[in-house]
Amino acid sequence: MRPLGLLRHHHALELPGATVPVVCHATAVAGPCYDSSMRKQHTRAIRCTVTVPAELFDWAEQEREEQGMNRSEFVTSLYRQRRDEQILREREARYRAAYAKQPTTQEEHEWAAAGGEALAALYKDEAD
Repeated sequence: MRPLGLLRHHHALELPGATVPVVCHATAVAGPCYDSSMRKQHTRAIRCTVTVPAELFDWAEQEREEQGMNRSEFVTSLYRQRRDEQILREREARYRAAYAKQPTTQEEHEWAAAGGEALAALYKDEAD
């Protein structure tokens, strides 16, 4: 009999370049969770079991111990870092696409150069 509020999933993932399949047993836990400082985090948590190469696991264990993190905190930080990197790449791609549609004009370049020269003249005495 499953405890109330738990939802279980099982699936295997084939990751490009992975030497072993990632097997995930996930348990969704409804309700508040706690981080290492015991602050209540109102979020849904997933308990997940993965299979990784031994040398990668050994590196991760050493790294997380040096950072004073438990496994959940360490893996969560890696997930967040990866998500934040992806968000940044997507923002940069949108910026580049928008800039390509409307690049800087010669007049804007000249205005920026003149502004830089005016600032340099204003602060030239402080540089000495």
